[in-house]
Amino acid sequence: MTKHTFMYIIGLASVVAVANFAVYRLTPPPSTRVSVSPELLDVGEVTQAPFTGDFSITNQSNLEVTLLEPKTSCTCTKVVIPQQVLPPGGSVQATAEFKGGSNGGDLQTLVLIPYKYSGGTGEISLSTRAKVLPHISLSPKSITIDMDEEKPVEIVCQSNYDPEVSVTQVNCTSSLIDISISKETGSRTKIILTPKSIVGKADSLLSEPAYVSVSTTSKWMPHVRVPLLLKMPVARNSVSLSVHTKGK
Repeated sequence: MTKHTFMYIIGLASVVAVANFAVYRLTPPPSTRVSVSPELLDVGEVTQAPFTGDFSITNQSNLEVTLLEPKTSCTCTKVVIPQQVLPPGGSVQATAEFKGGSNGGDLQTLVLIPYKYSGGTGEISLSTRAKVLPHISLSPKSITIDMDEEKPVEIVCQSNYDPEVSVTQVNCTSSLIDISISKETGSRTKIILTPKSIVGKADSLLSEPAYVSVSTTSKWMPHVRVPLLLKMPVARNSVSLSVHTKGK
């Protein structure tokens, strides 16, 4: 082999290598991205009963994708995915069922769904945000009673889940407060607190801890206790009563 022939072969090999490199660089690897819509589902106000959220899962790659077993948290009861294998460009609707939890407040949940494709794996997430209402709520949370005026004060008991739930009994440990129940339409019940005259009453009656106990037909919150804080001012002409709700 002559020197010129050898140099020609080397040069030709270099051209082929550069061409192949250019083709490789110009041909991107297949996408394996799987998208979820919405990325965060805000369901607004929900009760403590289970609620559902729907998500659209789309295979945006040019490879077949197989969805695997979801990894759920303690607040998620189940995830229903009717189709496990997604062809390129295919979509499926997933429905996740969540529990609101035992307490009210803000709730954020996350479900992870792994998937596999030819040559690799990945993972997507189903995220929700909700404001959980307790099954039974009382409002307002703080009130002030002027004992001299003996004006009734109302507390509203609201069933946020079952309209058939009703208040069965209300008791107060303070002998200075009369209580009556006024049923309204729907799931609302008014608890009316009527202060008695404090003339001639001992100061100890105003300083002792007291509470209102509310019994309901709810299987989730059959009893709700409302602590009462009675304070007697120096002028002895008004009593401050603070109400804070909590489940028993």
